[in-house]
Amino acid sequence: MITVATLNIVVVFLAFFARFKNWEFLLKISFGLLFVFLALRYDYGNDYQAYLKDFMRLSFSDFTSYSKTTHFEPGWTFLCYLFRPLGAKGFFAMTAVLALFNCVVYYRFIKRYVPSAYYWLAVFLYVFNPYFMLVHASAMRQSVAISLFLLAVDFLYKKNAIGYFICIGLAALIHLSALILLPVFLLGMFNWKINKATAAGLLASYIAIIFMGEVFREPVANFIATYFERYAVYNAQIGAEIGTGMGLLFYTLLFILILWYEQYQTRENAIVFKLAVVSYLLLPVSIIIMALGRCTMYFQPVTIVVLPMVFANMKNVIVRYAVMFALIAITLLSFNGFFHSKVWEKKFGTYQTIFSSQELY
Repeated sequence: MITVATLNIVVVFLAFFARFKNWEFLLKISFGLLFVFLALRYDYGNDYQAYLKDFMRLSFSDFTSYSKTTHFEPGWTFLCYLFRPLGAKGFFAMTAVLALFNCVVYYRFIKRYVPSAYYWLAVFLYVFNPYFMLVHASAMRQSVAISLFLLAVDFLYKKNAIGYFICIGLAALIHLSALILLPVFLLGMFNWKINKATAAGLLASYIAIIFMGEVFREPVANFIATYFERYAVYNAQIGAEIGTGMGLLFYTLLFILILWYEQYQTRENAIVFKLAVVSYLLLPVSIIIMALGRCTMYFQPVTIVVLPMVFANMKNVIVRYAVMFALIAITLLSFNGFFHSKVWEKKFGTYQTIFSSQELY
């Protein structure tokens, strides 16, 4: 935890000073440090060893047979196939390449949407919210799919169906759950704003989902077990955490702010606001139906840029800093709780590099 926390403080510090025109390069350096951290990691994350073992049992001479027996999608299998001739070093090389891809996508995403004065907050949310950088480092396949979706957001704004569906198609070849993103293209087809009536309806839906979510548990779980059997296992796992009591009220406040400030955005920025709305609507259901947590993971990263944009639009300085302080406090509490969770502490508690791996030598 100390290693990660120290790194996070450094990269947020660099991003803070990247607000100045002559110091914008510091944002690149912050993501460069994150790249080194992610590229050199070893046995870091709950799924790391499973990915490594599956990679090592791939037969370079019999790719077709392996594709039929593995539970991974063909895109991921092919990616492993490309690096397999290097042995275990190939897995480390693949991890580094994917880390580079991930960092470039998130750097580009933040640079495109976030005002420079709030670069630090976007980076803070990315590194200190454990369900972004850390969990994504474990969920390697879906991390790639999520990054491809963030790239597809550009095509969503431009109403470029070919570009969007190519990105989502590639993502689905890596992680089949990305198929749920196909209908999302409709969000970019129409230039509609979330007016007060629409916002009220969405807020009512959000509250109804929170209190009536149990109604959907059995039918949705049965649907997943029937048509997406490989993801039914997630129903027995721990999903995202929204909290209860004051925590739930705070997340509801953030949802209201996103709904309110969407109406003041340009058409390009409004796209990510709408995706954030989808994320909030899915979140309560994903807590009850754990398998849907994998779907929510696609939409949650947009809040990294949307929340700083909300604060940039808030005129009342006192309210702005009060809400921002609460967000930072809750994020830090979540970060600390993550490293003391029975689910995560064992595999995330100690950071190791590939230089400590016997497979490297």
